[in-house]
Amino acid sequence: MLGHFGFSYTGCIFLLLLFIPNMIWTKKMPQGYTSEKENRILLFLERTGEVLVCCCALVFSDFNLRPWSAWSWWLLAAAALMVLYELWWIRYFRSERRLEDFYSSFAGVPLAGATLPVAAFFLLGIYGKIIWMLIAAAILGVGHIGIHLQHSRDCVSVMEFDRENQRAVLRCSICNGEQVAGFKDVHTGKFQEIMVIRNEGDLEDFRRMYGLDDVPKEY
Repeated sequence: MLGHFGFSYTGCIFLLLLFIPNMIWTKKMPQGYTSEKENRILLFLERTGEVLVCCCALVFSDFNLRPWSAWSWWLLAAAALMVLYELWWIRYFRSERRLEDFYSSFAGVPLAGATLPVAAFFLLGIYGKIIWMLIAAAILGVGHIGIHLQHSRDCVSVMEFDRENQRAVLRCSICNGEQVAGFKDVHTGKFQEIMVIRNEGDLEDFRRMYGLDDVPKEY
């Protein structure tokens, strides 16, 4: 589990698959991208994880190819995740490169741009039986996926509604206190229910989803 020192060509290949598209990304960032509001703790964990993963990937020869065995499936699984990662990048570069494209899912994997490489290096650590890689990938995962999750919450697409004939309201029940956000037709009074509001976070999500500044209450 502690590993054997020596150059890992397998780890080097994984790092190249990680770095090359990211270098291209610096020239093709999504519209409106900014790192100004990133959580400092998550950012520290991300940077620390990146350094540790890079070091582990290169200095332990345990990641190199060995005679085939049942354990080799771990390497195959790690490689498959990296292939999916590259395919995700191809889809992103061919897209309109919006924030929604960058923080998208792929092949059923949420936040694929962060989740796939982290998972790949974690499986590589299992294949090599290197505890240091497992720890490094876990640290990277908390920071990298955490930051992507933070950004994804901030870039929810603004959904449209009939602003001319509808207005947003928060219907509050006097009997049980239940609150439901939706849209009321200004002509007929018909109410279109959108979501139940359980706390301030739900109400903020509703406002962000529809680009609203305020949602008046109705009883």
